[in-house]
Amino acid sequence: MQQPTSEVEPDHISMVLRYGYRVKERVVRTAQVAVAAAE
Repeated sequence: MQQPTSEVEPDHISMVLRYGYRVKERVVRTAQVAVAAAE
């Protein structure tokens, strides 16, 4: 998801929607994030 904003540099994470986690070395759930887009 991309979110237009002037608060964060373009192509950087602007918001974490859902955290991901691992069990030992295995990824159980990947993180879902919003990425800043240039206005």
